[in-house]
Amino acid sequence: MKNDTWYLNAVFYQIYPQTFCDSDGDGIGDLKGIESKLDYLKDLGVDAIWINPIFESPMLDAGYDVTDYRKIHPRYGSMADFKRLLRESHKRGIRVLLDLALNHTSIFHPWFQESRKFKKNKYSNWYVWNENEWFPKLPGKWLTNHHGRHESAFSTFHQEQVDLNFGLAALADDCGNTPKDPGVKALWEEMRNVVRFWLDLGVDGFRCDVPDAVGVKAFANEPELSGAFWSYIRKAVDQYGDRMMVAEHWDDDSHAINDLNFHLQFTKNFCLLSTHKDTLFSENRQYIRAGRALDPTGFDEHINLQVSNVRKKNAAIAMQTSNHDLPRPSTGSEGDDDLTILALAINLTHNTVPFIYYGDELGMIVNPNAPSVEGAAFKAQYRTPMQWASGKNAGFSGAPEKKLYLPLSKDWKSRNVEKQLKDPGSVLNETKRLIALRKSHPAFAISAEKITVLAETGNPVYIYKRKAKNQAVLVAVNASASKRTVELDVGEAGLLLARHGTQPTWADGQLILPPRSFAIFEVR
Repeated sequence: MKNDTWYLNAVFYQIYPQTFCDSDGDGIGDLKGIESKLDYLKDLGVDAIWINPIFESPMLDAGYDVTDYRKIHPRYGSMADFKRLLRESHKRGIRVLLDLALNHTSIFHPWFQESRKFKKNKYSNWYVWNENEWFPKLPGKWLTNHHGRHESAFSTFHQEQVDLNFGLAALADDCGNTPKDPGVKALWEEMRNVVRFWLDLGVDGFRCDVPDAVGVKAFANEPELSGAFWSYIRKAVDQYGDRMMVAEHWDDDSHAINDLNFHLQFTKNFCLLSTHKDTLFSENRQYIRAGRALDPTGFDEHINLQVSNVRKKNAAIAMQTSNHDLPRPSTGSEGDDDLTILALAINLTHNTVPFIYYGDELGMIVNPNAPSVEGAAFKAQYRTPMQWASGKNAGFSGAPEKKLYLPLSKDWKSRNVEKQLKDPGSVLNETKRLIALRKSHPAFAISAEKITVLAETGNPVYIYKRKAKNQAVLVAVNASASKRTVELDVGEAGLLLARHGTQPTWADGQLILPPRSFAIFEVR
């Protein structure tokens, strides 16, 4: 693995554009708003940003229902605004990733409007059309009565979205059941050209939405189709040298990297402290408060499995703090920053590529009362406006409060960038210190070894070592509400970083960790 591959050693930051920063006072975030916060991101230590979909769309699924892959939705600004954002990001050494949803389009996409016509045309086989009774039960729905052709169109997700057909063998012969079908082949070429369009503009890569859905999610017997398609896209990306693709994919077998040919794949265990399954702390947040113990064993085993399953060079597993679809690290202990800071410490010191969801660097909480907007349903609570300041609308927008895309979370006056920058022990400043440490020590490189030292059922202390050729560091996390002592003798040790205000000690083979703390040592 090459240590100089940029995306392997980058810190990524996810931006939900609707709620990041509003520059024109309409209550919705935009590209100029993102541009205005680039210096903040640079100061934080961010190397790349991933922006959720900004393409033209009827916004029935918050932009994942695309009507034109080559146009910017007017509410975010113009193509000139986007080009300027790219330039200003690159001036600061920040790369830009776009979010691509290639499995489906909006039902209002011109392609679908042509495809549903009774008379055969170029687009007839671009979508999954067939008679319902020809198929077994599928994890989706058939949309009928399209005012034209007799068949029904298949939808895996929202009914306003229809699945594109990349050559499903299960279809009837005249419906495009092979990538060699002229219509299907034209679709593959069009998708490759979409990717090239943005790469030509200077985009540094893509987060790809549900890549396994291409030929797999609905028709589980055709995984080879998704592999062929994404390898086809990867070849186009590789022609641009240092661009990359990260897969929204959660399989334990690193399938998106090994078989679909992605550079990065998100781990299923990204949401460290909030969700109630597949996570490190999970419901143990309540257990800790009740004096019961943390169990990091499952988390550690899962990460080790994911990382060890990566068979390709210059590829890696990525870990998120959370994202636009899932709870924040603060969920379950709102207002208590201790465990959120531990989540960030693990994310930024593990042998995975770190992604930070906007606001997690503040310990932002969710707003369970946020109404569903643009198909968000319960996910709206995870997408509330970024909290920049203690003034009007948390500094997110100058619009009247009732015009905001989503209402603010209740903690915005006490938890915002302006306030946390002044507090040495804030989540924001802890995050900045952790990012700086990660970048300044080779033992935190993605190629450095990770060795589990302590991960036991019933023990709230989680310890692991990161080891490079000329350096070794030890990371110790105590999620307990009480002091913990660990018998541990690894030779000489020098403290590199600890939770602000805590004083870990290590002498005579005993490591003493203060409550809810982390400590990072260089060991010899």
